[in-house]
Amino acid sequence: MVSLLLEERHSSVTRIFLMNANTRFLSNLFASSVVYITLRFRITTEKEKEMTEPSYRKAIHSKVVLRALYFLPVGSAGDVIKAFRGLLYAKRAVRNVQCAYITSADNNGYTVLKGDGKPPEGATETKRILMDPSVWSAPSMGSVSEPLESFSPVPRFLETHPDLPEKIVAALQAITNPAVTIACSTVEVELSYKNYTMPELLQIVLNDNNPQEKDLVALSGFEEVGHIAHVNLSKEHLPFKLTIGDIILDCNPTVKVVVNKVASISSVFREFPLEIIALRDDLRAKYGVTALDTIPDRVLNEMLTATVKQHKCTFQVPYNRVYWNSKLSHEHTALVDGLKRDDTLFDVMAGVGPFSVPAAQKGVLTFANDLNPVAAEYMPINMKLNKVDPKRMFVYNMDGRDFLNTTVFDSVVGNGKKLKMPEATGRRHVVMNLPAIAVEFLDVFHPSKDTPWRHMPVQERIDKTVLFHVYCFSSELQDVLGDAVKQVEHHMGYQLEKENVEHVVLVRDVAPQKRMVRVDFTLPSSFWEDVATAGKTFAAKRSREEME
Repeated sequence: MVSLLLEERHSSVTRIFLMNANTRFLSNLFASSVVYITLRFRITTEKEKEMTEPSYRKAIHSKVVLRALYFLPVGSAGDVIKAFRGLLYAKRAVRNVQCAYITSADNNGYTVLKGDGKPPEGATETKRILMDPSVWSAPSMGSVSEPLESFSPVPRFLETHPDLPEKIVAALQAITNPAVTIACSTVEVELSYKNYTMPELLQIVLNDNNPQEKDLVALSGFEEVGHIAHVNLSKEHLPFKLTIGDIILDCNPTVKVVVNKVASISSVFREFPLEIIALRDDLRAKYGVTALDTIPDRVLNEMLTATVKQHKCTFQVPYNRVYWNSKLSHEHTALVDGLKRDDTLFDVMAGVGPFSVPAAQKGVLTFANDLNPVAAEYMPINMKLNKVDPKRMFVYNMDGRDFLNTTVFDSVVGNGKKLKMPEATGRRHVVMNLPAIAVEFLDVFHPSKDTPWRHMPVQERIDKTVLFHVYCFSSELQDVLGDAVKQVEHHMGYQLEKENVEHVVLVRDVAPQKRMVRVDFTLPSSFWEDVATAGKTFAAKRSREEME
């Protein structure tokens, strides 16, 4: 009976989980093979743990005893491997077909030489295959490594081993080369964290080694932003956050820092409240980090500024200070690909420029705005990184409604006279990518609001074809696209006619009951009629006032 002791630390609390070898962990992990596990832990503080090798690695370290078939001649490997296809031991970074050197021993047996160096004089080269323990298990009792018996032709081997599993017998009978000779033994294989995938390691840590939380949902994945891995841990995961961070680092060589979102987005600047839960040694050394919870803001800002490549562009992303979502990369690309070179783009909530920079690089005249001063600071940096002509992209730092009421208004109504921009020859596009509240900004068009749009000058050069691309969330699963259109209509105060709605696109699933949708529409004729009437009334009123 073998027991496994796993220790998980969180703050000053030490949790110890004891589990038996006949539980799901060992049965799933090693099937019916023999397992030897030795674990040693000492109770340390969280800061001490941060500066040592991840403790979960010790819990994962194990040894498994497998059946092994040796065969000669080595040139018959292709025939033998083909016969045993699907029956070999399959574990990451473990070779199930190996070269082995043997020497003669007493009583007609052989000794298998250890080591990977040059074989000693007189040694014979053989091939061995490691068997899947669920197909042919090693003996539960006896020596870990049995002596290698004498080689014999396949028919003779079958006679001397009458208790072989049916699948092994069938595989041996499928060997077509009559010169093949076979011998069997057992081999001890040492396993470490390197032999498991990230999902396997997380399963072991979160479920198999934690019987008290057997229904805990394993971490589904993470968002990778440059060298940063971002996870959203539930409260049930938090006691394991340091180990989860270590596992992500071990399994993803390009990741250097792992962060966890500690709260929902509440800031008007849309940045995530983050905590660092894992950090590579080279970054620790570079910045002199001794504890993850005492990193100075200056260091944190530098450490969490990532370089991201998207849409053939390179972006500097200060990840802890702006909003960035790599899951929207396809959406960024799709929208920009739909723009033509002579179009004009107004990006109302631009962030660091995932829509604006590639659009401007394409030649689209671009006006990019964000309320977050850090985002506005990094847009020119990203323009320079991507060699964007500064005459093709202009950056603003203001509230989205102000941007709609000034910059967008002047272009649509005054053809950019106040902006001193070239006369637009293509179509105007207005992107509003703040799905939580973007539809609320459409109230600048609402008949009850006193905005510049309600005092539009009377002229014939108003662009009524301006196309809005507004993103929103919907939980109305019965008609998610229809609900998105209704949200636009509600906040705008006008009903959209069929000809106004050009596209309604399901962008992605955000949660089981939440979808992200993009509505592409033009302003309805009822809006233009209202503002024209309001404009005439306003003009007449001003004329009377001037006459008086």
